[in-house]
Amino acid sequence: MVVGLALGSGFPATGGAALRSVLPPPAPGPALAPILRESAAAAAALRLVPYGDAGGLAVVGVADDDGLDALAAVDGITVQRVDRPLRFAVVRGAPAVIAALPQRPWVRYAEHLRRRSPYADPYVTTVDPHTGLPFAWQLSVTRATEALATTPGDPSFVIGIVDTGADVGHPELVGKVAGTNGDVTDTIGHGTFVAAIAAGAGDNGLGAAGFGGRSRLFIAADRTFSDDSLASGLRAATDAGARVINMSFGGPDQSGAIQDAVSYAARKGVLLVASAGNDESRTPGYPAAYLQAPGSQGARSLGLSVGASDQNGARAFFSDFGDWVSLVAPGGWSGPTCPELGVFSAVARNHNEIFDESPCVGLVGDAAGGRYAYSEGTSFSSPAVAGAAALTWSVNPRLKNFQVGDVLKLSAARPAGAGWSAEKGYGVLDVKAAVDLARSYDSVAPTAKVTVPARAWASPDVTITWKGADQGFDGHAASGIVSYAVTVREGAGAARPWKQVGRAGGATFRGVIGREYAFALVATDGTGNVSSTSTTRVSLTLARTRIVPSAPQLTAKAGKPIVVRGRLVALTPGAASAFSAGLDLKVLGGPASSSSSRVLGRAIATPDGAFDTTIRPLKAGRYTLVVQFPGTARLEPSFSPEIPLVVRP
Repeated sequence: MVVGLALGSGFPATGGAALRSVLPPPAPGPALAPILRESAAAAAALRLVPYGDAGGLAVVGVADDDGLDALAAVDGITVQRVDRPLRFAVVRGAPAVIAALPQRPWVRYAEHLRRRSPYADPYVTTVDPHTGLPFAWQLSVTRATEALATTPGDPSFVIGIVDTGADVGHPELVGKVAGTNGDVTDTIGHGTFVAAIAAGAGDNGLGAAGFGGRSRLFIAADRTFSDDSLASGLRAATDAGARVINMSFGGPDQSGAIQDAVSYAARKGVLLVASAGNDESRTPGYPAAYLQAPGSQGARSLGLSVGASDQNGARAFFSDFGDWVSLVAPGGWSGPTCPELGVFSAVARNHNEIFDESPCVGLVGDAAGGRYAYSEGTSFSSPAVAGAAALTWSVNPRLKNFQVGDVLKLSAARPAGAGWSAEKGYGVLDVKAAVDLARSYDSVAPTAKVTVPARAWASPDVTITWKGADQGFDGHAASGIVSYAVTVREGAGAARPWKQVGRAGGATFRGVIGREYAFALVATDGTGNVSSTSTTRVSLTLARTRIVPSAPQLTAKAGKPIVVRGRLVALTPGAASAFSAGLDLKVLGGPASSSSSRVLGRAIATPDGAFDTTIRPLKAGRYTLVVQFPGTARLEPSFSPEIPLVVRP
């Protein structure tokens, strides 16, 4: 197909609903040579080693820095390169020596070093200058033009591009690059095209614009696309402060080094975005399948796996699909077999192998004003999502990385009532809907509190209660608490889950008298915000008791029965259940002038602790009485104060 391109004219005002085709039927264009397929021909154009072993090297992941030192000391192993933050080394050694490494306790993995290929265009196409078609169709069908009209984006949001480099002097990228990992000259062309889709300048009156508005870029150039260098590029982008990282590359095998780098970035709050692949296959590709785990069907994971859609909102025929795809974004074109249009972006001004060495590419523009072309592939779908993520995040910076991913999936365009599907994940990227949803998306953590009746409790059964509150922000409604998680820890032991429920309430915990327990509560709301941890402790202990006589002193007549009354009182909360009918008390006594005493009677307390007993008659004289409670398994023993007794003749 041919596109009429008026350089310097800016963007057409297309607008329109999501997924609507904004392109009229193409006019006939000049015949072109057969288009380049990705497989062997594209690999040759990229001058990359085909996917497979990289020269007999291996990547070895270790547990800690000591493991790196130990690895260097292994006979038959030569360390080529070390990445200490990600705890791996590239080594060379005999296959048998490398195969034996996982038997060592400090080795996490040992894998053949492989090279991955950029997911370049399945068809590298040209531009027909005779059609007069809108060139920025990927922006209009995703409603990015509408979003960018009211949401300029934030330069503090940096998008990491791990790719073949970038032409930082291209008009679309001038002033857009916040940092690099060194020389990022792009002799291949893939990285420049990707970077401009993510965050190309939208206000320079030239060519295309990126989805990220004023967001900036960190370029991590990679010359080999081997697992170790890609992992280090991911780490470099993370350490440089990228909030979003795009990965337009992949391969069929897993990689411990890349998986560690992905986890490293996710732990630091980065939203990771990767292209799904161009093989029209359900087979998971990596790193995309690290971000949306196989079988997860769009559920919240480490990031977003992005397939390609065409101008009509259908899955592009070449795009990989399946239960590990999050959503799709423009990356393909439905039309004549040859030539085809794809998405429009910047081409490196210097000679580059993808766009300058294919007979099917028609470049427009020049080195001074910038060159542009169309191209296809999921490589160019994922930076659209990465740029949209940065733009979306900028309107609500309190969002966490996974919440931005949720917003992009929830707002994706799909038929009414439809959910996730294997063809297109949650649907086609809709930037306007994502930005609108993000403005009101609950990003404020709830509050939560766990309580016990008292810090000391005289029963093995104690009631633990929990509650929380979720507040909205800026007039927007809160999403509401959906989960309360309570853990319990005995003494200095490890915490273990105790209750996971969906509403406030309480439950009885049974422990052991004489031990201390700590309870911790976190509440999670409907958008994934997690409260601060609320903690409390309780010691399950014997109840302290006291005997309270009904009178401070007693009088009686010689030869007459003597009545002793009072109450056994528990001083520790929780002891009420320990009282029962028949608690045994002793009445001890003797002459006031003597230090000896003997049992004068027994008292039986009622369930409320009251006792009333009659002791045998005594001769006239002065006596001292004491009521003794010998204790039980849950109640401490105690004595009453001395009770003076006067027995008259």
